[in-house]
Amino acid sequence: MLENGDVVVTYTQEIKKELSECVLSVGQAKSQLKSLMENRTEVRGNGLEVKCESLMVADRISYLFACAYDMSVEINVYKRPNLRKNNVFSIYSSANILDDLRSTEIDGDSFLAGAFMAYGSCNSPESSSSHMEIANSSSRY
Repeated sequence: MLENGDVVVTYTQEIKKELSECVLSVGQAKSQLKSLMENRTEVRGNGLEVKCESLMVADRISYLFACAYDMSVEINVYKRPNLRKNNVFSIYSSANILDDLRSTEIDGDSFLAGAFMAYGSCNSPESSSSHMEIANSSSRY
C-alpha cells in the first residue's frame, strides 16, 4: 500500500487507475464497456441504467459511452440503505446499446481490463503471495 496524502492507495487501486486513464479506439471502448456493464445493467424504458460502487468506474463508463457512441450519460449518486452505506453510482443512458454491444467483436485485452476494473483485485508482484483474480457471476465467461 502506498500513502497518497492521508489516503491509503492499494496496489489494486493503482492498477485500476492506470487502466481507467488509457485512451481507446472505438472497438476497444465497446469491448471494455461490454465487460463493465456485465451483471450490472438494467433496461429502463428506452434507455439503460448501470450501477456501480466506484466513482472511477462510473467515470470510465461515461468516457466509454462518449468514445464508442459519441453520447453523454447522466450520473447520479445515492447511499446504499444497508449497514455498509456505500455510495452507489447510477449511470443512465437514454439509448439502449445492448444489441450493438452483443454483436461487437471483443478485443480481449480491453475486455479483460474492464472486467478487472469491475470485479478484479491483485497484490504487488513483489509480494511473497502475489496473485490476481477476477470474479464474475456470469456463466457465459
